Amino acid sequence: MRLHEEEAMKTIKAISEIAQKEYAVQVAMEMLERDVMTTQFQFENGPNQSCKLCKDLNGLVYNLEEFMVRVQLLKMNPYIKNFFEKLLEIEKIIKYSVEILIEFECLQRSWLYLQSIFSQNLLSDALSYEMDLWQNIDSFFKSTVRSFIEVPLVHKIVGREGFIS
Repeated sequence: MRLHEEEAMKTIKAISEIAQKEYAVQVAMEMLERDVMTTQFQFENGPNQSCKLCKDLNGLVYNLEEFMVRVQLLKMNPYIKNFFEKLLEIEKIIKYSVEILIEFECLQRSWLYLQSIFSQNLLSDALSYEMDLWQNIDSFFKSTVRSFIEVPLVHKIVGREGFIS
């Protein structure tokens, strides 16, 4: 009888250790998800206070890349099995967010450069076609930044259809 109790205790102890490790993975996943889902844009005034600009996009990309490292570490954990699908969802959000932020950073940089050129009224007569193109770019950029201001959570950009095509 004593031998049976010892076997049962060993089994319970092994199950308890596995449960503790799975709980630690669950907590790490919840913290990662919270960090990803609460990452927000910051804004600053643009040239001539004409609109807002997204501030420190490189810093956002860096933070998201750090989150990706955490994803990779969790993927290697042998106790991730029960949470693997959720981890893949988080990884997808991070990956697409980084790609979009890199593209948006290029757009913002180009907008700043072109804004300084097209803000001079002398060009409007000489370059009417280019001025029309600029107005489309300007409108798209400003409406995009406004949408970021309305919902500053970075992960929300992933679900937008037709964003930066």
